[in-house]
Amino acid sequence: MAPQLFESARLKIERADQHISDLDREFRSLIENQSYTIRTEHDRDGRPRLEVTFDRKMPSQVTLTIGDAIHNLRTALDHMTAEMVTRDGGTQNRNLRFPTGSNRVNFEAACKGIITPSQVVIAALTALEVFPAGKGESLYWLTKLDNAEKHAALTPTFRVTHVPRMLVRSRDGSVLLAMENVSISNSATDLRLSPGMTLEMDRDRKPTCGIVFGNVQGFPTEPVLPTLRKLSHSVRNTVDVVAQAIT
Repeated sequence: MAPQLFESARLKIERADQHISDLDREFRSLIENQSYTIRTEHDRDGRPRLEVTFDRKMPSQVTLTIGDAIHNLRTALDHMTAEMVTRDGGTQNRNLRFPTGSNRVNFEAACKGIITPSQVVIAALTALEVFPAGKGESLYWLTKLDNAEKHAALTPTFRVTHVPRMLVRSRDGSVLLAMENVSISNSATDLRLSPGMTLEMDRDRKPTCGIVFGNVQGFPTEPVLPTLRKLSHSVRNTVDVVAQAIT
């Protein structure tokens, strides 16, 4: 049986998906066994913010697995590009890689810089638009993630993402407002209340916790697992689209 087109790229994606599945199991265990402290902090104007501090740090193994998943996805794109050029009779060199660009001009220049005798390869890559605001923008940010991970581990953080019930109390302790199903964008609420008011969670109803990226390019404070799954889908779809384009 003839080998599948872009077989090594597809194997890299499968390996990334295995890492993502491992992370899913680890995340669920971490969140279920996590404990936290809730307190009200006040800004300079006396307005309250509900702060959530988690007791456990993120295990180093988790950060390594995230890096492995990201690297395998990015490497799949490089394998695909190298195989395209090889099949087309082009030139392999140490600078050959899946093209990206900070804008359309830079991206198209990177595509045209690939040494290959056929315009089919160049056209297939150019159509992907791997630059900010292009169709393949997510692959541009995947490359940024991979580059960042090569220099420092992408350490995610715990975060409260949803609170079933939150109370706003006045100075005398009376409840001024009861809010149901509150979504929280970070580890503290962004509510701007009057000085003297306090915030508190209903401790009888457990909040929903998640694991998010830190301040990384492209995906700041985005949830790790959904982001990795979307990236895996984007890479797999890219490989399929390119395979169809060149055959």
